[in-house]
Amino acid sequence: MHFTLNDGPVVEPDPRAARVALVERAADALAAGVPALEVPGTCAGTLPCASCPGIEWTLTLLEDDSYRLRRVYLEAEDGEDRGFVELGRWDTGRPDDRLVLRGRRDGPIQFEIADTHTLRLLSQQGQPIESQLDYALKRLAQVDRISDVFPMQGQFTYMADAGRFSECRTGTSLPVAQEADNAALERAYAEARQEPGAPVLVTFDGRFAMRPPMEGDGLREVVIVEKFGEVRPGERCEGRPR
Repeated sequence: MHFTLNDGPVVEPDPRAARVALVERAADALAAGVPALEVPGTCAGTLPCASCPGIEWTLTLLEDDSYRLRRVYLEAEDGEDRGFVELGRWDTGRPDDRLVLRGRRDGPIQFEIADTHTLRLLSQQGQPIESQLDYALKRLAQVDRISDVFPMQGQFTYMADAGRFSECRTGTSLPVAQEADNAALERAYAEARQEPGAPVLVTFDGRFAMRPPMEGDGLREVVIVEKFGEVRPGERCEGRPR
């Protein structure tokens, strides 16, 4: 299965602390009588498709107001499945009972928050879809952080023997694991940077994964560079400050 990244404009991250934002959203939902979303969380389901047997949706909402969406169009290309991964930012469209996925070239995707375990896809105009078909995504017991390989673009920095990647569409900043094709990225960065630690725009095919930290217990999320693309000195994430 081939995965690509759905392109779209960049949306600036909400500057509020993630935990404070979650508390505020929960309080607003309670006051409005709207079901509160549990975050982090993943909802999934197979929704109707006009030109294929169905589209498998996997939508993960994270604490920093970013989302990850995998859509697999079943038997879409010569009988083969075709997958897309999309990143962006989400909000609940307060005070309405809506979940809104933003940062997309084709406009936002909206869902009705039917209950704490169910999202129902709405039309592009934000209206209920009149159909006998099922447009609901159901909450999974476990969080799926979307570990597929897909094209990534963002600012890369390297200091104190550690690389860090800030993804363009969400602003999410994560460590880069020193495995796979990371060495090629570091070499290209060293040649392209203007000064030590300066950010450089980079592209590569990568994925998210959980790895043990250099110090301490538990796991942390990292980016793995599966296939290095290129560095773009002098460029930046569109719509974001240098």
